[in-house]
Amino acid sequence: MFSKNKLLYIVLIVSILYAVASSFLWEKTILGFLNRSLSKSKVEVISGELSGNLLRNIIGENFEIIHPIYGDIYIDKILINYDYFGSLFGVNSFDEIYIDSLVFDSKKYIEDNQNTEFESFPIQINKFSINGQLPLWFQNELIIFKGTAEGQVAWENELNLKIDRLSLEYSGEYAFSFQMDNLELFKNDDSLSINNFSGKFGNAPINGELLYFQKDSKIKGSLNIDEFAIPKELFSKTPLKGKFEKISGNVDFESISGDLNGNLSISNQLGLKMAGDINIVKDNGNIFLKNLNLYGEDSNLKVNGVWEGNERLSGYFYLDSLDLSRWLIEQNPTLLSGMAILEGSIDNNQALENIELTLEVAEYGVLNNQESSFHGTVLYSDSIVSTVDPVMLIIGESILSIDGEINLKSKELNFNSDLENADIKIINNFWMDEFTDGIATGKLIIRGSIDNPDVVADLNCKNIKYKDFSMESINFHSEM
Repeated sequence: MFSKNKLLYIVLIVSILYAVASSFLWEKTILGFLNRSLSKSKVEVISGELSGNLLRNIIGENFEIIHPIYGDIYIDKILINYDYFGSLFGVNSFDEIYIDSLVFDSKKYIEDNQNTEFESFPIQINKFSINGQLPLWFQNELIIFKGTAEGQVAWENELNLKIDRLSLEYSGEYAFSFQMDNLELFKNDDSLSINNFSGKFGNAPINGELLYFQKDSKIKGSLNIDEFAIPKELFSKTPLKGKFEKISGNVDFESISGDLNGNLSISNQLGLKMAGDINIVKDNGNIFLKNLNLYGEDSNLKVNGVWEGNERLSGYFYLDSLDLSRWLIEQNPTLLSGMAILEGSIDNNQALENIELTLEVAEYGVLNNQESSFHGTVLYSDSIVSTVDPVMLIIGESILSIDGEINLKSKELNFNSDLENADIKIINNFWMDEFTDGIATGKLIIRGSIDNPDVVADLNCKNIKYKDFSMESINFHSEM
């Protein structure tokens, strides 16, 4: 049995060792060791305050670090638990590393010294957590994210990074966010690979794999998207709010220096099933959709356009037998062919507004089971749809020239329409009674509310049938 004196000596020795192991006493030695270890990578610790104990948790506060690429780096608080036993085998091992409030002075990053190659740095971290700003060089562009990363690191012969949780937001010109779980990254001789990841990009559930070739700054990937919903903010100020069905799909792509090319397929619960190719280019702060070609069994859709500085959107749509009922909820079937040009602005809430839509389209079968077409430009702003000069609507042999506006919120309208050989059934939409057959030429003025409009008509009607009467020709003026 130990005597009381021996026990006292042991307690005293342990207490002395613990006191000697105080991080504060070894602050200069530890910072010097860190700078020698990081000298090859040209990273330098300028200042920092240490507390805690070498035998348990080393706590650092108010660290300032200089990085050859990212410039000044600031860490509010860091906690390190060093694995001395594991480090005996030649690999720097840590049980835990926690970094809180990591900040990069993005104004001072050194673009000329950027280098995306990863030098070998044998390290083992059983658990890490980083909270704050996280930088990423993406195809010659520095992106500073804000968020959290948690996981493990194993790096002996090659890097193996396991991410248990990753949540990042980017609030720059084109804001976006993504969350991923169970992400695994490997560094090969000439590339980085991310295998079998899953998570969300914005509100789109995604999974797949990515391969990044450092030397060529090239990314190859395959992504699966499960029931992606078009952001509700985009059409929140338009009648299309909540009308788009969720879309699932797959895209295989290759991206070099901001130029993305790929093949994709999409489908949804409404029966949409199309496949094709896509080409996107980012240049001078603008995102160009060079080509989006989609082909289905009976229809084709081609789109190109530009998103200018996150403020303005424009696009050209080429339609061939497009069925909108496969895209929009509670939409009658269509067979649209022709061209549409869309111009609009994006507000601070990412909502599309001040829309200008030019249509040169034909449709088969929706209106009165006849071929119809629309020619002209309409504007949409603050719930008001208005024409830019008269637009032309042709339904079968009927020709209508329409000029005016309608307020979708107040349901007030004001339209002038010139008719030529118009089917009398069109007039019936605004009449107290109904003609059963005939054609009309003349002028129609419609004002008031949608539910109870005031109508002024000056018409020359031919081959009219009304109840049991038939008239070869009649001219009349009517106000209702």
